[in-house]
Amino acid sequence: MAAAGIEAKVKENGAGKVEQPQIVVVDVDRSDSEILQLNLDKKVQLTWSTGLFRKLDEAVWKMLSPDNMKEYLKAEAVFDMEQKAIASTRVKVLTDPFDPIEGDSNFRLKIRARRGWHPCWKSPGMEFEAAMSGPYKQVRKPTKEQIEKGFEPGYESGEVLKIIDGKGDVELIAVECPEELFEQHKEYISQKSVRRFQKITEDYASGIEDINRGMKRKDGRIVPLDGDGKPLV
Repeated sequence: MAAAGIEAKVKENGAGKVEQPQIVVVDVDRSDSEILQLNLDKKVQLTWSTGLFRKLDEAVWKMLSPDNMKEYLKAEAVFDMEQKAIASTRVKVLTDPFDPIEGDSNFRLKIRARRGWHPCWKSPGMEFEAAMSGPYKQVRKPTKEQIEKGFEPGYESGEVLKIIDGKGDVELIAVECPEELFEQHKEYISQKSVRRFQKITEDYASGIEDINRGMKRKDGRIVPLDGDGKPLV
């Protein structure tokens, strides 16, 4: 039989047809049992949505077929990296209650002004002790004599300015430090936060590159994005 005749016979019998698997996208609406049931169907190929990613317990994804497991792990890696990128844009400079410079300044307006000085309140105990171990000094009230004769802020010699709660206990103690040192400290914290953000961003980009190296060329490449959705250079 001629080659053309054999080819026609094969097509007629359907032997030359390759059935394509049905692609089913798994998102947050799919339950574990539903995913595992679909996994058993040889006519179904699972792929995971990264936008509505459905994270599986290890015991579940290890039951997937090799191809479905590969698709899951690839999507999970992309999802984790994207979450790290989102988290990196939310880095905040937090107030450290043990830091001798930074502290709670919510009541700052209640403390008398002194040019060139940063006033704030500290809780008695460890926070106050930490402040006093640094450049802070206590703010005092003027004596009756100083009020009558006049006084310069910073030279009051009366009792320490405090806030007393309803039980008569000391709630907050007024302290102050040179404004220059306080601004210097804020700049230091800001630079520290920027360095942390840069490190997270670099780790994210590096992780994406590791994923790209493990992907086949036909699968394309993942482009790492910053918090604004722009490609990281």
